[in-house]
Amino acid sequence: MDVLILLGLIVLSAVISTAEIGFFSVNSTKLLALAQTGNTRAKLALHLRSDPQRLLSTILVGDRLVGVATPMYATFLTLNIYGGQTSFDEAIAVMVGLLTFVLLVAVDVIPKTLAAKFAVPVTLNMAYPVYVVQLLLKPFLFVMVPLIYKLTGGKGLTLPLVTEEELKIMLDEGGKTGAIEVEKVKMIKNVFQLKDITAEDAMTPRLYVFSLNGNLRLKEAQELLYNSKYSRIPVYDETLDNITGILYKTRALTELAKGQNEAKLKDIAYPPLFVPSGKTADDLMKQFQQEKRHMAVVVNEFGGVMGIVTLEDLLEEVVGEIMDETDITEELIKRLGKNHILVHSRTEVRKVNDFLKVDLGDEAVTIGGLIQQELGRIPKVGEEVRIANCRILIHEAEPRSIRSVQIFREEKSPAHVEAPNLDLVS
Repeated sequence: MDVLILLGLIVLSAVISTAEIGFFSVNSTKLLALAQTGNTRAKLALHLRSDPQRLLSTILVGDRLVGVATPMYATFLTLNIYGGQTSFDEAIAVMVGLLTFVLLVAVDVIPKTLAAKFAVPVTLNMAYPVYVVQLLLKPFLFVMVPLIYKLTGGKGLTLPLVTEEELKIMLDEGGKTGAIEVEKVKMIKNVFQLKDITAEDAMTPRLYVFSLNGNLRLKEAQELLYNSKYSRIPVYDETLDNITGILYKTRALTELAKGQNEAKLKDIAYPPLFVPSGKTADDLMKQFQQEKRHMAVVVNEFGGVMGIVTLEDLLEEVVGEIMDETDITEELIKRLGKNHILVHSRTEVRKVNDFLKVDLGDEAVTIGGLIQQELGRIPKVGEEVRIANCRILIHEAEPRSIRSVQIFREEKSPAHVEAPNLDLVS
């Protein structure tokens, strides 16, 4: 009987160790899914996990009580059997050695390994026993848990959440197995990238911003408004660096319909929202939501206007290009060969980097800006420039800007970066 009691204490200690690992390594999502099907053990397990500090205190107190009781009872048993005999010291030594081995293997290593591997069934099976122990230890927990919260500044223990990297790995695995559509995986991963994308990355550079002089009267801007594809138009005073408002096309047309032909654009425009170029896309999206805005003016550290960023620009960072009937398709990357693409000069450098798996740097926002930065001038059609392991051929150009380029990715980076001036002979 004494031996059975000792074995019972060892088994109880093993059960507690199993419960500890099971409850703190189980996937809450799986428990929630089971609970939604009506599984009462899963509901109880979620209830216990809702207060991790109380749960851990319950398990640790139970573990320590059993941990103290086991060697004490083993010593008591040894005294009863060998007390007063010449071999008593040897018996104590053997008992301590055996008990240490048994506790290490049978109570610690094996149960915790199995619990980590079979966390869900272990947690479900341990839910009611742990709940009963928690009720029995309620007087101890009544004193202990508030003390722990006080010592930890009111925070106590929090269960570890899934990290961003772990989520990305799960998404990749889900995409490979077909559990999640590849496009959905890409969109979710793009959401994580919003904190790394700035307003400057997502904006339309000022060179391509359609804007109107705020001093124009509605009758003077009427034709421009009718022909414009934009619903929101920046208005400025004298120069684009002095944007005074954002004109809503619908409001302008409404005023025209009312006969307010003499009204100036700046008088019916809404106050502009200015944001620094380094503001992250996720913060900017939150600001758009809070202030009910769809457009912001991106400025540099000196207050100069760099471009315009819209809510659509930010959404495109997640879902990809949003094309409507007025968008020009030349802004998209067009593959001409395995390592050969045709892109508009407004295409962002980082998108080309991702598409071709190259590194063209991050000093310039657009491909056109990168080429002008490298050459120090606007190139002519037919000129080439080598950057990193890419050969860039000017496909279309105007006197004031580059329109499109062809990019060839070479297998090996050239020994020298050069930008030859190849004037075409007419």
